[in-house]
Amino acid sequence: MKRFSIYKNAQGDVKAVKIGWNWPAFILTWIYLAYKKLWKALGISTGIYLLVCFVIGIIGGATGNEDVMNLLIFLANIGYSVIIGLKANDWIRNDLKRKGYEFKETIEADTPEAAINNIFKMQANTT
Repeated sequence: MKRFSIYKNAQGDVKAVKIGWNWPAFILTWIYLAYKKLWKALGISTGIYLLVCFVIGIIGGATGNEDVMNLLIFLANIGYSVIIGLKANDWIRNDLKRKGYEFKETIEADTPEAAINNIFKMQANTT
């Protein structure tokens, strides 16, 4: 079972966001951020990534060691993916809060849909 944060807006729309690691964000990085419309996270993370690659290129060009430069670029790619995988769900939660959603509770379920269905079932049982 996975843990999900449940958010609800004033219109009654409910969203479930997984707590923890995000595999699609790790694998697809900037594509995932664009798909989720996390423009600020996309811009900042990509800008930092490009700056790191630029610095690596300058260092690699100055030393003339292409193997070291390729290794550093590879590590930068892995590091970028790991950061996106770790932070994507936090960015989604922050985006929901910015859009007027309020945190309601944390629930365990297999999927986001199951988490939302469980919330509705729990609400139906209390009324």
